[in-house]
Amino acid sequence: LAAAPAFAQEDEFGADGAEAAPGATLEGGPPTADDGPSVSTVLLGGGIYNFASSFEQGGGEVSVGRAFAGVGARFRFDPQIGVGLRLAYEGGFYDFDGDSRLSPAPGVAPWGDVHSVQIGGRVDYAFDRQWRANLGLFFEFSGKTSASAGDSFTVGGTIGASYSFSETFTLGGGVLLSSRLEESVLAIPLIFIDWEFAENWKLTNVAGPEAYPTGAGLELEWTISDGFALALGARYEFRQFRLDDSGPASRAGGVGGVQQTPVWLRAEWRPDAAWRFDGVVGVSAFQQWELLDAGGAQQAKVDADPSLFVGAFLSYRF
Repeated sequence: LAAAPAFAQEDEFGADGAEAAPGATLEGGPPTADDGPSVSTVLLGGGIYNFASSFEQGGGEVSVGRAFAGVGARFRFDPQIGVGLRLAYEGGFYDFDGDSRLSPAPGVAPWGDVHSVQIGGRVDYAFDRQWRANLGLFFEFSGKTSASAGDSFTVGGTIGASYSFSETFTLGGGVLLSSRLEESVLAIPLIFIDWEFAENWKLTNVAGPEAYPTGAGLELEWTISDGFALALGARYEFRQFRLDDSGPASRAGGVGGVQQTPVWLRAEWRPDAAWRFDGVVGVSAFQQWELLDAGGAQQAKVDADPSLFVGAFLSYRF
């Protein structure tokens, strides 16, 4: 999750992405009937590996691999209205080494592989050449394979609007609301910015990899040449997932959670209009790991040292 449950900050087919973000397609006004096909589709994939990070209290360490996949479709019914649909998957593969405060018993890992699936949709409406509004809804299942599907379910939505001051500056905002596992409703303010403040330089939160379902974060992007760009970025991530009924009672049916702030350098290559490739390298900082029991009572919370990560993403549009 990036600043929200797993895929809540979506990309081009969701709340925080290039086309679907408030105002992102309005830099020159709303689309016209001749602006491409009425239906477009994108296939997404990628992965990230977080190298081992030591827990600051109680010993132990953890490394994580994540895999991402998805498919999205965007429908344009007229020059003002667009609808986006998306199915997205994230697999988290956790490798704990040594006992820690999260361990429910000596020699027992807090959790292993976690799988998350989200179905989402949104509607965008262009009032005129400057104003645009959007409304989104998503449903998510996140937990271990054998965890109860009903207990792993969350639902949320977004609402936002933006204003294009010029062809190079669009600013907007909104709010995300989502249920959480055994905790109160999550409310997060959303800020949208797409600002080309100098030739080939942009401050934006819609340029990140489409295959990363947790949102682009805020990036300073430098376009070096046609099809190639470099970016420095950061974002806040929050993940939460249901555990299965195995293991000690303090863990059975409980909830795992991870918060962190990754900072990265990204290289982007677009060889043509259909393909896009991204490579990232960075550091996940301010990590905090949490274990709740089935009733939502906190069993453990521990900080972790910053960890290096690398990743690669691709997308194909047709």
